[in-house]
Amino acid sequence: MSTHFESLDETLRRAGAAMGAAEGHGALCGRLAILEAGGEEPWIRELLDGVDTSDARVCREALSSLYHDTRRALDDADLSFQPLLPGDDIALGLRVEALGQWCYGFSTGLVLAGLTPERLADLVEHVREFVEDIGQIAQVSPEMVAYDESEADYAELLEYVRVGVLLLFEELQPRAPLPGLH
Repeated sequence: MSTHFESLDETLRRAGAAMGAAEGHGALCGRLAILEAGGEEPWIRELLDGVDTSDARVCREALSSLYHDTRRALDDADLSFQPLLPGDDIALGLRVEALGQWCYGFSTGLVLAGLTPERLADLVEHVREFVEDIGQIAQVSPEMVAYDESEADYAELLEYVRVGVLLLFEELQPRAPLPGLH
């Protein structure tokens, strides 16, 4: 997925999109967690606000594909969802920064999609804590990284975010039981 990340991020930045790939994907996932929050088109319009028409067409195609891939991954019983972030071949500081941007986008997407404090208070404790943690992770910067054990810490944090998104998604949109299973 990292090549996809880098390609999409470059395309969005070159076009002057409102967000890069990490923040934009986070915003998408936040929106999807709240019953799709209007679907694909509002999210794409938000990202491409102010982008020239010729650049917007290329971005729109890539974003539409990302939308549908993400939707499938969040619904996947095999838990294949992954935040769209740079790959392990990118410097750790840049990956940490992208994770912070992803979490910022996710938090923003949740709020814009309608996760009110009242609705948040109704969620189970571990999901509420996860939403609060995402807000803290969004504030991380590359300067905060101590490089001695950071690769393992980053991998652990990324897995926490990935699983937390799946738990939040499941809490807000529980799967229907499969026919014949009780």
